[in-house]
Amino acid sequence: MSSPTPWSQIPSGGVAPSGPLPAATFILVSDGTVPPIGFQNRATAAQVAELLAPLVGAILAGNPTPAAATAFTTALSASSGTVSNAVTLTITPTGAAWPSSVVLTPAATGLSGTFAPTTRTPSGTAAATFAFTPSAAGSGTIGVMSSPSMTAPAGLAYQAMAAAPAPAPAPAPAPTPAAAAQPTGVTLSNAAEMSMTLAWTAPSNGPTPTAYDLALSTDGGATFVLQTRQSGDPMIYSAVFGSLVPGTSYIARVTGVTGDVSTGTLGAPSANSNTLSTTATTSPPTTPTSFSGTPAGASATTAISLSWAGAIPPYVASATLTQRTPSGSGNFVPSTYTYRGNRFITARGLTPGSSYDFQLVLTNNIGSTPAVTLTNVSTASA
Repeated sequence: MSSPTPWSQIPSGGVAPSGPLPAATFILVSDGTVPPIGFQNRATAAQVAELLAPLVGAILAGNPTPAAATAFTTALSASSGTVSNAVTLTITPTGAAWPSSVVLTPAATGLSGTFAPTTRTPSGTAAATFAFTPSAAGSGTIGVMSSPSMTAPAGLAYQAMAAAPAPAPAPAPAPTPAAAAQPTGVTLSNAAEMSMTLAWTAPSNGPTPTAYDLALSTDGGATFVLQTRQSGDPMIYSAVFGSLVPGTSYIARVTGVTGDVSTGTLGAPSANSNTLSTTATTSPPTTPTSFSGTPAGASATTAISLSWAGAIPPYVASATLTQRTPSGSGNFVPSTYTYRGNRFITARGLTPGSSYDFQLVLTNNIGSTPAVTLTNVSTASA
């Protein structure tokens, strides 16, 4: 048999390429009875291999088979977490594809829990992942083993912490207590110039009130103004109203409160009491005595607190205060002041470290007192 025609000399019927080799070359080799494509005459297998060797070498040189990775890296999605909450372990091949049929198995040291899945057989260059769910609090490491063995990094530190306890359920709201029935027998008595006494009878049926709202009206019962909420154990079914206006007619009303004294349920108000008037004032206020003053606490540099003695009643409707500074000099002029009743008044807007003289006059609907003078009272220095 003649030698095969060299590749570069193959005639038409098996065209020899010119220039760079094609990306893929297919050659059909016959069984010895049919001329092979690409060859002029029959050729033995050895002759075909001889001619193909340069071609195969050129193809392999342009498309080498990638080498398999020999190591991998690991990472955790978090370094700590709570029991029953999963953390993700990610394994990535280093610089190349995973070896064929490699099996990865995660492991935890010093930690209790489960992995999902328990093994993986990765391929290509994609990362493999596992989810680790701790079942108890503790500290340890999470890593991975491979078969066949690859170079693995040290396990990654992880801390599993006890889950926060579930918040306690909110207590059920207390039931709204039933409203009390109407108090009865509401009466006013013992009228004086500035006071009178209120009395009533507790409801005879329904829930027992824990407190009573006591209100007064000065417009014939059209509107009522709450004066106080009275409670106690035992309950006292009377009260004395003070600081009333002389010569004024009052009507009282009482309302029972059930449940909490401060936020309880209001029942039905009582029927209106009788109408009772305080005693009319018949004389002017008593002239103040022991008139004195001191710097006013936190406002000592700009205010002076003034007080006096004297009988009350008679009723005092208003107080008038005048001042001059420095002490003993000039005329008295109106002061800026706050009248607090009960024999107290505060002069304000004063100059720090200055001396003052004050004059005080008390007035009611009958008349006024003579002016009383206080001298040489000083504010504190700034």
